[in-house]
Amino acid sequence: MNMMTYEQETIITFDEASDVAQFYTASPRVYRLLTTRGLKPYRTEHIKGEPCGWFFELPKAAVIIKPDNHSIRVGGKRRVSAKAVQVNFPEPIKGQTSDKRTGEGEAM
Repeated sequence: MNMMTYEQETIITFDEASDVAQFYTASPRVYRLLTTRGLKPYRTEHIKGEPCGWFFELPKAAVIIKPDNHSIRVGGKRRVSAKAVQVNFPEPIKGQTSDKRTGEGEAM
């Protein structure tokens, strides 16, 4: 069934009590994007025998918004890689050693 483009909405909902986000789309383009990446709808709506809407569930942590090339993980925390937490400590002052765990120096 051909829907008007303004009817081809996509809605993502989640709450703080669950680790799962509900994803609904009436857009065939978004449906293809999700299914080609391995997601399978748990429910499909039909009008006159033709599919017109798809419901997906995905981990809430997978919900990311990228305004102005800044990722905002609105759905929850992600595992932090070692590279992401790498800290550059300042060089120790002469006569001090540096504690790499805290970045604090001790007098020699």
